[in-house]
Amino acid sequence: MDSVVGRTGRWTGKSFRLRVSFRRPEPLHPLRLAIHGGGRAWIDGVPVADIKEGGSWIRSAVYTATELVTPADDHWHQLDLEVEWSGIDWECYLASKGAVIWSSAQLWEEEAYGVCVPAAKPPAAAFISRLRRHEWPWMTQITAGYAAFHGLLEDEEAKVILKACLPDAYPFPFAKRMTPIFAVIDDAPATPKRILPCNVPYRWILHIGRCVSVYFDKSQPEATCLIILNFSCAGLPSRFSRSVKGISVF
Repeated sequence: MDSVVGRTGRWTGKSFRLRVSFRRPEPLHPLRLAIHGGGRAWIDGVPVADIKEGGSWIRSAVYTATELVTPADDHWHQLDLEVEWSGIDWECYLASKGAVIWSSAQLWEEEAYGVCVPAAKPPAAAFISRLRRHEWPWMTQITAGYAAFHGLLEDEEAKVILKACLPDAYPFPFAKRMTPIFAVIDDAPATPKRILPCNVPYRWILHIGRCVSVYFDKSQPEATCLIILNFSCAGLPSRFSRSVKGISVF
């Protein structure tokens, strides 16, 4: 799935707009849009989607994509999006099974959701950005933590997987509202075998930190590293959290 993400750069507000041009060299498949809150979309000024509610805490937006009525040609078209504020995140995903060429994107804030018109001229405060490709992680800490905590892995297998979920750094191509403070925001190409860390401290405490007691000798350095990382995720000052991101348990 050729997914891209645009963001406003902050987490407050009522609504944001995104305007971007696109072209599909082989127009075999329509564009699809996934968001967490409500959203509206227009292509060349024509309404193509009105989403009342997108993803939720129990079902990610990427699994609730809406198909956009997309022109079946290889010409350039203008896509306008309006995305409603969501307590989960501002992020929105655009995807297509075929290749899509994107222009630079304009982003700006609206005072209220659902009242703008697609042809509205961007305000002076609008800024230029680009859509970033979304790469799926190789492994997620919470999945490994759940599996180890609930006994779904053999002891040695659990040790190997838990260690593999604690790399030296956690690169992200963009910052989300719930991106952990120890993450490294890097606009470089995706890191092979990227690990997605827990974004909520209690998940670390319940499913990663508590696994230390089960699978590791607390007197050993590797267990100490796990505990430090656990508590750094649980809300210690950012200067401490960032200082331990380079600790390796190998």
